[in-house]
Amino acid sequence: AADLPNREETWNQDTPTEFDLPGWYFDPTEQVTAAEAELAAARADYDTELGNFNDLLNNPGNAELRDAETRVAEAEAAFLVAQTLRDRTIAQEGREQVDDYIQTLYDSAKSELTSAQLDYDQLLTDQEYKDVLEARARVSVAKQRYEIALDHLTSLQTGENDLAVLVAKAGVSQAEAALVQAQAAIVQAQAGVTQAEKMVAQTQATLEMAQIQLDKLTTKAPVAGVVMTRNLEVGEFAQPGAAALTIGELEALTIKVYIPEDRYGQINLGDVANLTTNSFPGETFEATVIRIADQAEYTPRNVQTSEDRATTVYAIELAVTDSAGKLKPGMPVDVDFGD
Repeated sequence: AADLPNREETWNQDTPTEFDLPGWYFDPTEQVTAAEAELAAARADYDTELGNFNDLLNNPGNAELRDAETRVAEAEAAFLVAQTLRDRTIAQEGREQVDDYIQTLYDSAKSELTSAQLDYDQLLTDQEYKDVLEARARVSVAKQRYEIALDHLTSLQTGENDLAVLVAKAGVSQAEAALVQAQAAIVQAQAGVTQAEKMVAQTQATLEMAQIQLDKLTTKAPVAGVVMTRNLEVGEFAQPGAAALTIGELEALTIKVYIPEDRYGQINLGDVANLTTNSFPGETFEATVIRIADQAEYTPRNVQTSEDRATTVYAIELAVTDSAGKLKPGMPVDVDFGD
């Protein structure tokens, strides 16, 4: 609805007599494109003329003219101020003294302006200075052309071609491009996370496999104790089924004795016996009966005489109490169950 007057004016507008085509011939988009081209050409012409003028004005030979122009500009500014001050309404009281001083300022500014303009005009009799004047005029015309072209383009920018709409569209396009880039960055980051997770899983699997291999290289004793004998040296291979170390559980020593049948009924679980050994003369250790064999057996072969081995006996196992850890496995002891 906002474009309705503009659409009607397109049919009814008057065109310069120099135009052979009617005003409705070109659509708004074509007109805007043409206006943009003219604006670009006007801007380029303005930049060119301004550059030529600056080159000419900065010529060392034109220093006197630059000073004269500066003097004229300053004199004009001072005269405008003095003229404005003279034209102001002043109260009747004390007006005479004020008017005199204002008139003095005005006369001085006018005199300076006249003198500055006269000196400037005298310089313009030289052809080089005339060239500067012409260059300044060309800059002024080129600037006016650019500003008119800009105004013409702005007047055509309505509806979809309105400058605010174009700026908004540009903003939307930039936002959409930024959104696409952000989404691509998110996808890339997610891919990176997935790849990192795979690498972590692979590394974890490698670590677990290495730990399994390491565990296989480590042999652990089934019980805690003191190494009594060592059958392997560092660097040797452990053979399957071969004993590498002999470990003594010195905190849980037991001793097994054999008693004849006539003493079987005199020993009970929990009975305490006294132990003595030649290694610690004068010391007595205690041992508690923890197992009594329920079947007789022949005397073990480690009994010294064949006569003793011909009889049957019962095995008695005792738990030794030795908090100091003096007794060692294999050490011969005497066991006394008492009377």
